[in-house]
Amino acid sequence: MPDSTPVPNPWRLACTGDPQAIAQILNRTLQTKGIEATVTSQPQCLRLTLRSPQPLNREKVVAWLQTGLAKLNPAQFQRIEVVAWRSQVPAPDWQQEVKVAAPFR
Repeated sequence: MPDSTPVPNPWRLACTGDPQAIAQILNRTLQTKGIEATVTSQPQCLRLTLRSPQPLNREKVVAWLQTGLAKLNPAQFQRIEVVAWRSQVPAPDWQQEVKVAAPFR
């Protein structure tokens, strides 16, 4: 007998602030560019860690994230921190707090 448990919609889960769902959505696009995203959350803060073999262009990455995160708009996060790492490098290349066009409410 097939399992009739509904499969959760990653987009809906991401809109509720689920870090794994947010990472899954981001990685659909980023992994095609050789970038891997991990997402963690703390009260009122979403932290995105990006890893790539090449240095990441801060301006392009931040602009892309601002657009995507504004669509998700998970209400519980007041801050979003992004940290970019290069593979095999012991310190991050950069980190930045990201502002989104729509307020996080």
